[in-house]
Amino acid sequence: MFYLKYASIGLLSGLSSGLVLGIGGRLGMRLVALVAGRAVEFSIEGSLGIMIIGCMLGLLGGVLFVILRRLIPTPGRWHGPLFGVLFYLILIPLMPPAIQEEVVQVADRMPLIVGIFGLLFICYGVVLQALVGRLSSTWGFPITHVGSAR
Repeated sequence: MFYLKYASIGLLSGLSSGLVLGIGGRLGMRLVALVAGRAVEFSIEGSLGIMIIGCMLGLLGGVLFVILRRLIPTPGRWHGPLFGVLFYLILIPLMPPAIQEEVVQVADRMPLIVGIFGLLFICYGVVLQALVGRLSSTWGFPITHVGSAR
């Protein structure tokens, strides 16, 4: 029962905060396209696909955060943002080939791309930490070190 509650908190928090990745990722991609002078197009299918990817990454990140949060070498209030940065750095080399090709085409804008998506993952970490803290206290199952100064 103990691990089921941990898993539930991680999955629900991750799924919810994954919306930040999905929505922010879609907007970030469009911003990069605008700056690069490329055509900006929105499609329902494309947007839903990015939302699904964001939620899947959020689920994975939520579980990892609940499991690994005590290993993050910062005061508690910085666990979420630092986790977001670390998660981003881990995911960069795992990008699918199609996304890698897109990035190569706008390589001259790399600082902008890294900045936009780095900020996006920091926001994801902040939201994830807040949701984990909220769910764990609401469910009467406090997860230590989330949002505390320790």
